[in-house]
Amino acid sequence: VIERRALAACAEGGLEPGRCGLLVVAHGYTGSPASREATRFHTGPLAAAGRFRWVDAAFLEEEPMIPDRLAAHAGDVVAVGLFAAPGGHAAEDVPEALAADPRGGERRVFYTGAIGADPAMAGVIATAIAATLGGDAGTTHGEAGASGPPVPARRAAPPTGVEHGAG
Repeated sequence: VIERRALAACAEGGLEPGRCGLLVVAHGYTGSPASREATRFHTGPLAAAGRFRWVDAAFLEEEPMIPDRLAAHAGDVVAVGLFAAPGGHAAEDVPEALAADPRGGERRVFYTGAIGADPAMAGVIATAIAATLGGDAGTTHGEAGASGPPVPARRAAPPTGVEHGAG
């Protein structure tokens, strides 16, 4: 689901995935490594697939933070929110942090929003349940991740509504 959303954002924004970075953004929590580990579980295979110029993870409430990871990488960026729903973090905090890009004006930054609202997540959940129970949900994890309509990307913008990034 993460990869499909990122590729759809690249296509919509006229970006070549191989020249664009993928930033997976999650909540993070300094009291437990669970959020960080879950995020790295996804970024590792995405990086190994080699479809994007770079793949990295950033968090809202632990290091590395979003502006730090943006500063570490060059090129256009597609950010995907590893959130269950489009609540305050996914809808407000992430766009504000992306708008604070230290390289602002040098590149375009697109944000796809929270993956939890993606229709393909139902298939991912059904597959995970079936695997846990030893059954067959009628699909594979890969098929579930590729299903569903393309999700439009939103351009990350400062809270003032001023466009962020180059052309």
